[in-house]
Amino acid sequence: MKQQYFSMPNAQEMQSLIEFCKVMATAPFYQKLGPGGVMAIYLTAKEYDLPFMACLNGGLHTFDGKVTFSAIMIDALIIKAGHKADLLHLDEKKCVIRFTRGDRRNDPSYQPLVYEYTLEQANKAGYLKKNNWQTSPKDMLYSRCLTGGGRKHTPEVFVGVLVAGELVGDDSDSNIPPLLPANVATSTNLLPAPTESVEPQKPLQLTHEKLPNYDDFCKQHGITQGSDKHEYVKVIISKNPKMTETQVVNSAIKNEQKFLDTFNKWLEEKTKPETKEVVQELPRSMDELSQM
Repeated sequence: MKQQYFSMPNAQEMQSLIEFCKVMATAPFYQKLGPGGVMAIYLTAKEYDLPFMACLNGGLHTFDGKVTFSAIMIDALIIKAGHKADLLHLDEKKCVIRFTRGDRRNDPSYQPLVYEYTLEQANKAGYLKKNNWQTSPKDMLYSRCLTGGGRKHTPEVFVGVLVAGELVGDDSDSNIPPLLPANVATSTNLLPAPTESVEPQKPLQLTHEKLPNYDDFCKQHGITQGSDKHEYVKVIISKNPKMTETQVVNSAIKNEQKFLDTFNKWLEEKTKPETKEVVQELPRSMDELSQM
């Protein structure tokens, strides 16, 4: 594995890098990252000798100032280090991976690590409340099994590596889709099904479907065509084009007081004679809106 170290760009390189990151941040796909986020991903990719555009296009993520690695990049790091992570079993209840170190091939006493991660363990860790665990349990089991076993058997690969999905207390990563190698994302069981039965947590209703009290909430708060609150919902959508009105209102239902507080601040700014601009408190992403 290539030695990892931080190489500070010189003044001329830094200026060029700053200008490059500013230009990249103007592209719609990278606007939420901003120049600082693009630079953080660039420097991380450089330090770990990973392809920058692959990292920028989903291989690495940034949340709250942290750069986190997707499962596919973790797998790439393990392979680059000369090790192997062979998938033995994967379904919606259990994942088993065999980790083999490349530097122990000639050691007759060496035993690879067979690591198992189950839905029951995920439930105890508090992961099942997250959206990605409810919609993609098989892929998420693979991700946690890969990082859990990898940290134990190939620890040098994970020095300084934060992984999206492992931070239970941080809900900002709850909507990160697990980016996996193609052979894993489509794989079926490679071993007989486990005999243990683990009852999966019942998924919550998807956010694109109206919650049971959706219509009552809209009526109670006057979220009707032409109202200020309906205009506020439209403003949020304009900042997040991939979101729907149903998703915005569902999030407002889950945290009514937060919705009302941010609406009141927006309305106060809107009605000021000197400005019609939307205040900074508007949710900037689906991750932030989910925390309302």
